[in-house]
Amino acid sequence: MQAVAGLRKKFCRRCTQMHADEIRTNELSERILDCAFCVLNTLGAGFFEKIYENVLAYELLEAGISVAQQRGITAYDYRIVVGDHVADLVVEGTVMIELKVSEILELAHAAQCINYLQAIGVRLCLLLHFARSPLKIHRVAHGLGVCSVHPRASAEN
Repeated sequence: MQAVAGLRKKFCRRCTQMHADEIRTNELSERILDCAFCVLNTLGAGFFEKIYENVLAYELLEAGISVAQQRGITAYDYRIVVGDHVADLVVEGTVMIELKVSEILELAHAAQCINYLQAIGVRLCLLLHFARSPLKIHRVAHGLGVCSVHPRASAEN
């Protein structure tokens, strides 16, 4: 009986930590999206991805959020290197941001996010589509594929 109580206590602690991590990730993603809306509202649509990446990185740093640009990702298969990729932004080591300005988002973009998440061990990718206003946001979670489309749209100036 005492062993069962110990297991239950251990299980509850793990659930609490998991939920706390999820809450922190969701709060961080909201702060990231606030910065992304600011970028699109300031710049508008029509720039290259690199412009949005640089301005979003600046906005995140100004908001007190640590960000790494162009983080290298090495792909392995059978313990050998089979290729290298680059993630646009990795925020506080927990959320990846992939920026797109193509005319339409395709399933390949979400698949790219899933592969990057698996390669770098991060659980959430925000796929941000800056092609036109309003900003389109896809939340891609490791192991879940495209789990939801964020309902917010950028505010008009």
